[in-house]
Amino acid sequence: MTQCVMNLGDCEGSQISMGYNSYMKKVEESIISNPTEIFNHTHMKKGTTRIPGKMFDGIKSYDSSQDIVDAFASIFSNTYFPKIDVSAQDIPSNRLCVQLQPVTEDELLKYMARFPAKHTSGDDQIPSFIVHDVRFALVRPLLYIINLAISSSTFPSLWKRARIIPVYNKDDKTQLKNYRPIAILSNFAKLFEEIIYT
Repeated sequence: MTQCVMNLGDCEGSQISMGYNSYMKKVEESIISNPTEIFNHTHMKKGTTRIPGKMFDGIKSYDSSQDIVDAFASIFSNTYFPKIDVSAQDIPSNRLCVQLQPVTEDELLKYMARFPAKHTSGDDQIPSFIVHDVRFALVRPLLYIINLAISSSTFPSLWKRARIIPVYNKDDKTQLKNYRPIAILSNFAKLFEEIIYT
């Protein structure tokens, strides 16, 4: 029994080793074609984040993760305007009317196939590689939602939500003012926008 367990452990160890070697080979080969892969690997090995452990706003210092997040939220909230409700009677009626045709399943699959195999995700936490890899399972529900949105001229509320992340701009990395907000949209919202744009 002990021998079987040891052999099983050796087998698992060799599979892990093979998987790691395969991953490292992929990272090395992608240096030219996809340089971000090597930077992601380096950051992962260092175990660091892009945000320092202590931040300042000119008056106060923040050293806990929650305090830093709240401070960024406070600064970035000044960048965005509050939601404005617009009733149908406020919309000018002399605008040119645009008619959009429903999207077909083949068209939607084509758009989904172009999504990058990355981990980028919006507020819904659904990464772009899921949209790409599971497109055949997602195409029918998405087709229904997108065509309903087009026919009713309504953009889904949940797709209006974005994940805001701070991106370092310049100068001192510990100063909150030296970061700018980037909005990461839902991948489904990006898909819808690409369809409408086309």
